Amino acid sequence: MSHPPKHPCGHRPLRPKELHVTAVGLDQTEFQLLQIARWCFTSYASPGTAWVRAFVEAEDFFGRSDGPRYAYALLCVLQVMRRTRQSTFQFSNPSCPDCAVILTEVERRLFQALANYRRGRIGRTQAEVMMLCEGNGCEDMMVELQKLVELLPDRIEHITPLDASEGAVRYV
Repeated sequence: MSHPPKHPCGHRPLRPKELHVTAVGLDQTEFQLLQIARWCFTSYASPGTAWVRAFVEAEDFFGRSDGPRYAYALLCVLQVMRRTRQSTFQFSNPSCPDCAVILTEVERRLFQALANYRRGRIGRTQAEVMMLCEGNGCEDMMVELQKLVELLPDRIEHITPLDASEGAVRYV
């Protein structure tokens, strides 16, 4: 009898449609926003101080003036998604280095929607948003994504597997 492949940290088996974070073409900004989003998801799942961590991560990476604005704009995107989805949002643990390099299917959809929007691929963005929102409230999600994208820097710097394993994400 064969067993499903194990997740790198050994805490759970890999799920179908999970990918290494470098496989989807996120840049440094999107990669950091993923980490911030994961701290927000952690707060949704288990209320506590993870909210603070999300905003500290944003400030540390993006600076004191931009970090909180980016984190808030991302939070607005997440809130719309939470209101529209019926299914549970699966996410990887931001404090586990092995987990943090794995994108769940829904994380992948969310950040591919963001990456596509930043690159002007609106049709692809809409398709990802439709899947994320399960056909509900797509217009609201597109509006919030647009607000976030308008704040973010235009420069796109791709990450490599080496970046992802050696410091593109900071762990405390």
